Amino acid sequence: DDDDLLLPWHVETLGPALDEADFVCTPPASIQTDGRIALSLEDASHPALRRMLADDKYKNVFDTHIAHRKSGYFSNRANWENTPDRRAVSSMLKGFAENRNIRWTNLQRITALSFHGAARTGIPARKRTAEIERWISHLDRPNPEAMLRRRGSYVFHTMRLFQALRKAGLFTDDALLAEIFGNNRNKAELTSSQSRGVDAVGALIRREPVPQKAGRQLIEELADARLGPLFPVNTILNLFLGSMKRSQVLAFTEVCTPGPGISLLRFHLLAGQKRIRPADIRLIDLEAKTLPDWRRFYFRLSVVEALEKAERPEDAWVRCEKMLKTMPEGTHHALPYLHVRERLAFALEHMAEAQNARAVRETLEKTLA
Repeated sequence: DDDDLLLPWHVETLGPALDEADFVCTPPASIQTDGRIALSLEDASHPALRRMLADDKYKNVFDTHIAHRKSGYFSNRANWENTPDRRAVSSMLKGFAENRNIRWTNLQRITALSFHGAARTGIPARKRTAEIERWISHLDRPNPEAMLRRRGSYVFHTMRLFQALRKAGLFTDDALLAEIFGNNRNKAELTSSQSRGVDAVGALIRREPVPQKAGRQLIEELADARLGPLFPVNTILNLFLGSMKRSQVLAFTEVCTPGPGISLLRFHLLAGQKRIRPADIRLIDLEAKTLPDWRRFYFRLSVVEALEKAERPEDAWVRCEKMLKTMPEGTHHALPYLHVRERLAFALEHMAEAQNARAVRETLEKTLA
């Protein structure tokens, strides 16, 4: 991807591996908009993960972090040429994953940095350029790969992996989990903070209680948007409320470092208890005003969803109407807004608006299919 960064040792690391493999990858190193680094420990070459990738059940292989032989490319040529542009890369990766003749190798190195474009929707080009230039300057430090490892967190990508394995009914297979994840974890020499985060993710997936320090760490690392622009509030709530009370999760948010994602999560927790007061609304509106334009729309959309959850559809509709002019038209990022608008309009019997939102949504879905 033209907005990502290949590290100076990328080619010399992946290239020789192609002497013995048709496809080689390194785990993602996702640079978040707040400067955090999300790293991964999984072995993407494992047959179980290849099957899940081929079946569209889990994808944690990004095109910036791969290399492949020319013969492998031509054996999967149809996966490039017979799909819409938006799905070409995913189709190519699925083709490699399901082809049993493709020898796939995973190298547990950091060789590239991904600046996920969907998470940066609306950021001016000059700011995105400045962000990449800052990271290039970091590479002048001694042993930059070790620096990236020390600064990184394994919480986000571990959460994605464990959720996918649980959904596939594979998370309880200890031997399989060791092959996919555990072996690399043992070799990675995680810091105590990194280990605590990974262990807390496992506890959440098993629906076990999480200590306060670990819970705070998880919420702070998961609360903001990562691979896309939407705030993952509902995902976090589904995870935490599976093993603890709403009041306990609220207590976690009270000791977290303040930020938009934390404020939004707390607002949703109060909405679930039907406890939203005028002061809470004033605070969340003030938080929205501090955000740059490219984040504000998605923050306000989540506020609308919280008001809907709190059974205040009239308040939610007024805000939804105000957002209509700033909807990101023509992109899949508009779909969540159109879904919410359609639901609220039907609930309030604004039938013309509801039918229009549905028509726009269905047309957009066909365009993006």
